[in-house]
Amino acid sequence: MKNKLSSRCAWNAITSGRDRFPVENFSHAKKIFSTLCNDSRRLPPNAAEVKRELTDVPVLHTFEALYLQWSEIHAKFPKSKRYSLGTKCDETLLDALASICNAAYHESAGKRPFVESASASLEVAKVLFRTAKAARCLTNDQYVSVQAKLNEIGRMVGGWMKFLK
Repeated sequence: MKNKLSSRCAWNAITSGRDRFPVENFSHAKKIFSTLCNDSRRLPPNAAEVKRELTDVPVLHTFEALYLQWSEIHAKFPKSKRYSLGTKCDETLLDALASICNAAYHESAGKRPFVESASASLEVAKVLFRTAKAARCLTNDQYVSVQAKLNEIGRMVGGWMKFLK
């Protein structure tokens, strides 16, 4: 009986994971891991600049507001158009957003193709929203609000293109 009890205790100790590794190794690994996670000096030199640059792009903030508004509108789209026209509008906005993010991450020489792609996607989005308005999927107020934000983002992207020339 004593053997069975000791084997159960040993089995429980092994499955708990605490006794599997020496305490020194565990605390040492914990200290190294926390140092790696919290020490910003270990980041690559460009990582901090890229991170700061992406958050400093004002067009992303405006685009975020547009996409949040669009997601509410898209949820109320008529079912017959939600998965065709609504999904195409959604994909086009996300393509433009991806192009803007890619432009923010690249250096000056590589930004231009992404900014041009974002501009083209925004023009397609304007046409799609005009079509959605004509198909009575959007109210006048929704259409005016979305178009105003698209125009504002278009002006920002256009200014970015002029800056890169």
